[in-house]
Amino acid sequence: MEDLENRIRQTAFRENNFIGGKLRIASVPVTTTALLSKVLRQYRETYPYVTVEIKEDNPLAVQKMVEEHAVDFAITYAPFGNLDAEILIRDEMVGILPLDSETGIIEISKAADHMILCRAGMETVTERLPAGHGIDFSRSLLVQTAQTVVRMVEEGNGVGLISKFTLSSISHNLRICPIQPPLDTQIGLLAYDLADLTPVAQEFARMIRELCAEMICGG
Repeated sequence: MEDLENRIRQTAFRENNFIGGKLRIASVPVTTTALLSKVLRQYRETYPYVTVEIKEDNPLAVQKMVEEHAVDFAITYAPFGNLDAEILIRDEMVGILPLDSETGIIEISKAADHMILCRAGMETVTERLPAGHGIDFSRSLLVQTAQTVVRMVEEGNGVGLISKFTLSSISHNLRICPIQPPLDTQIGLLAYDLADLTPVAQEFARMIRELCAEMICGG
């Protein structure tokens, strides 16, 4: 009912040649920091009659919000389930080590006992590992945020496994190295039906697409 009332209100606004209503976005913390924050100010200045609500959580919880129509759309990491998804940025997992480490490639199966991952990273790894790689992560250190992964590695507590895009948004003094097996992932725009977004959601999605295109070109 709330979603229907919001759509009716937005239609009335649009008929009077301006956009208003409520925009509900689900996001994982890194996409909030690295993407949403870069367009939010411009969006609010352009559409002052829109109330923006951002809900942050891990990728699986974000996916559930979309499935339950609790948000208009999400910007999150794969997996996307059976929802309507548009890939915005192609990413990969990388290893991070202290600068004095001589390790060339991190083999996940051999490093699992002293590996540090955040919850979102663990979801990506378990979802993307090729079939047949039965790696035991029971002794790995699981933390809440990517920033904690970085700080733990800087203090010599193990090797980190983190997405390259996420790492680019965190200041650090670590060495980046490839992992084996390679694990790719994606950041995407996720909705129940991307073709049926509300007017306020369509405008924000357009701005996010343009930002991601600029980031890729500036690569």
